[in-house]
Amino acid sequence: MANAIIALDIDGSTINAAAIGFSSTMTMRQYESVMLKEITQALGLITDIQNPYYRSRSILSQNADNSLKTLGAQDRVALIRHYPPK
Repeated sequence: MANAIIALDIDGSTINAAAIGFSSTMTMRQYESVMLKEITQALGLITDIQNPYYRSRSILSQNADNSLKTLGAQDRVALIRHYPPK
């Protein structure tokens, strides 16, 4: 089981800092996937997706098997919508 925790310091609509803690019992494969997920969530996308369809499609899937090491198409769109280009 892969576990991590995120703590955000938010002032209004600005994320000032984030701390991410990881379990020391994860495999290297789990670290690679969990780090990407937690960094993405530290950017403000803090909700996991609870749907089997996204298990192998989204780094934000609650039930992911920790095999994803890149952002899925929907993850990229969500980040762009969250932080639109100027």
